[in-house]
Amino acid sequence: MSSYLGGNCPIFSSDVDLDIFQLAAAGMRWATCYLAKSLNMLYTRFEKFCTNIQSNLAGGNKVQKISHFVKAILFPSSWVGKVIWVLVVDIILLVIGITILVSVNLEMADLLGPYSPSPITELNEIILEKIDHIGRCQVHQIEYSPDGSQLIVATGMGLWIYSSSPPYEGRLVETNSPAISISFSPDGSRIAIGNSHGIEIWSFEKEQYIQSLDYPIENVLFTTPVKWSPDGKYIASDAQMLYHYEAWVWDADGGVLVSRHEFERGIDGMSWAPEGNRLAVNSGGKLFIWTVSTDEKTVLLDDTYPHIRNISWSPDGRYIALNTYDNTFLIWSLALEAPLVTLLDRSNQENSRAEPNPSYAGIIGWSPDSSKIALLNNEVRVWSIPDGDLMQTLGNLGGFGDSLSWSPDGTQLSAAGGWMSDVRVWSVANGETLHTFEEHYSWLDDLSWSPDGTLLAFTGHDKIVRLWSPVRAEITATLGREYPSAVNAVVQWSPNGEYLAVQGIAKDNKPAIQIWSVLQNRIVQTLPLESSDAQAFSWSADGSKFAVGTGDGEIWIWDFLTGEWIKKIDDWGRDDIILRDIAWSPDGKSIAAGATTRQHTPNVGIMRVWDVENGDLLLSLSPKNMRDAVEIAWSPDGSMIALGSHERKRKLFEIRGYSVVRIFSSKTGRLIHTTAETSEMQIEIAWSPDGKFIAYSAISYVLIYSLEDKVTSRFDSGEGNISGINWSPDGGQIDLSHYGGTISFWLFDENIFK
Repeated sequence: MSSYLGGNCPIFSSDVDLDIFQLAAAGMRWATCYLAKSLNMLYTRFEKFCTNIQSNLAGGNKVQKISHFVKAILFPSSWVGKVIWVLVVDIILLVIGITILVSVNLEMADLLGPYSPSPITELNEIILEKIDHIGRCQVHQIEYSPDGSQLIVATGMGLWIYSSSPPYEGRLVETNSPAISISFSPDGSRIAIGNSHGIEIWSFEKEQYIQSLDYPIENVLFTTPVKWSPDGKYIASDAQMLYHYEAWVWDADGGVLVSRHEFERGIDGMSWAPEGNRLAVNSGGKLFIWTVSTDEKTVLLDDTYPHIRNISWSPDGRYIALNTYDNTFLIWSLALEAPLVTLLDRSNQENSRAEPNPSYAGIIGWSPDSSKIALLNNEVRVWSIPDGDLMQTLGNLGGFGDSLSWSPDGTQLSAAGGWMSDVRVWSVANGETLHTFEEHYSWLDDLSWSPDGTLLAFTGHDKIVRLWSPVRAEITATLGREYPSAVNAVVQWSPNGEYLAVQGIAKDNKPAIQIWSVLQNRIVQTLPLESSDAQAFSWSADGSKFAVGTGDGEIWIWDFLTGEWIKKIDDWGRDDIILRDIAWSPDGKSIAAGATTRQHTPNVGIMRVWDVENGDLLLSLSPKNMRDAVEIAWSPDGSMIALGSHERKRKLFEIRGYSVVRIFSSKTGRLIHTTAETSEMQIEIAWSPDGKFIAYSAISYVLIYSLEDKVTSRFDSGEGNISGINWSPDGGQIDLSHYGGTISFWLFDENIFK
């Protein structure tokens, strides 16, 4: 017991190969020893303290008795008492350790090493040939050229340059990086293109790259639009990092950084004064004036309007327009040092068809002569300055726009961005729509080929389903302009190709599934959802029934012929289910569903398969480490089920998240294949028509798994995050929809695996 009484504590040698249990036991003995030494030290000090009290206080015998009693309990003198005391401490430490292990759900098998029910394949990089694409990409910003002859649209593909007058022809100039923002030099010879890495300077006349202005820091998360000064000398931009905010000014000719400032809060907007030496900066609700020549920064408005969102300096330099998150819009007079006129506040929001939105304040744009000002929100409104009269309200856009631009002569206004799919041009004089530049789709959500391969249906955040013909290479029909659809819309063809099922909102604003007749171009059935929004749906093989899975784990069967709900399946064995996906078997006899748990920490992923006729549970699978069963797809012959999941592995204090696809036998539940793991957490699965391959997405990549070769290959489409994936009916191409507003078609040749 020498170590217990204060000698050297037992320890293990670093050159001994211990397993995890020996390591844990040695650590516990070591901790117990040092705890005992510490308690002995405390006891010694406590005994001295009691002795001092006894010598200084009357009635010391009681104090002495108390001290001896405490000593007997905490520090037994007999060796039996010491052994019991050590065991009690070990038990306490063991309980604490088990509690910690259970609280983080650290399974003992994880301590012993990695576990995989089947080999994980290597990840191979491949290149597929791009055949074609649909869409001109989501709009980030628009701006007229200084001479007014062209309208420039910044997109992820580069710059779309349109004529601002009939016949409104356009062409694409591909830039080195996605064009997030743009700004012309005053003479129109150059254009600055902002992106997440820096600023590219291009010759607009020659359409050639000149140089780059790199951000002076890395890991930029967000930037506001780049701004070229009116005198042409400077280019300003800013960036937001993690808890760090900066704005910069470069010399436009030399590309040298001439000034930079840090701000305590995020920067929401910047605007140059007309002389080009002062920059108004909105940060954290405060309005700063930054003088570039002296590098001085002063506060113009300090918490006067604590929710300032956007600012814009008038071209004549007399005013600064600002709006706030509480939907106040006013003109600040620099001469009066007070508001000149308040155009919008809470009292007059009803004057607009646009609903106030606390999270979106709108985009501001001055006319070139400073006599008018426009605000883009759900719609474009134009006021006269200085009297503040509302002159025009230009169209309800159906979503919040991101960019607004006046023509140099002040006769036209253009708006785009946000959920809008188009770039629209209006006449300011009479509010007439002069032209609409289409195909700038925004946030495409899903795509699906008709069974015969003659039409591709796709949809997005603009609430419209479009049908595209590969033969005619054009949109042949649009569904939904007169009906509101769901934000996260999903489309599925009926097996006979005559109908489209669309996740949406019914006319009474309740969630529903809408069945469209493609030939009649109208809704023929509406499937009401009483409990919650539809998370997934699936046609039966013969098209006579339709299954809808709701967020609370219920699966409802709709009879398409009678137009009624006929069955409900919700046998999960627990009541904390969040359903993710459902899929009807090719023979129409079974339904598979994937889900996660709502309350269990960490979440548990579950896949179940039921017999549709009698509701019997056929399979129930919950693979180790699976936290969320997000995507399910039956093989074409129905013999296998592909399950895409989000998972986590724990190794002591390390937690690793990843996504993987497992392929099970639909009859026995036996695991047949496991694809390569990927750290990107999104999963969309599609089987090739011959059942030899599965393609699945992982954020911006596509992974293809060969069931014959057991090899996972990956290719990068280079067009941003993927929202949907589909094989063409003949299996010769893989088609992708992108959140950035495009659909890309890729030639697939199975010989790449040979």
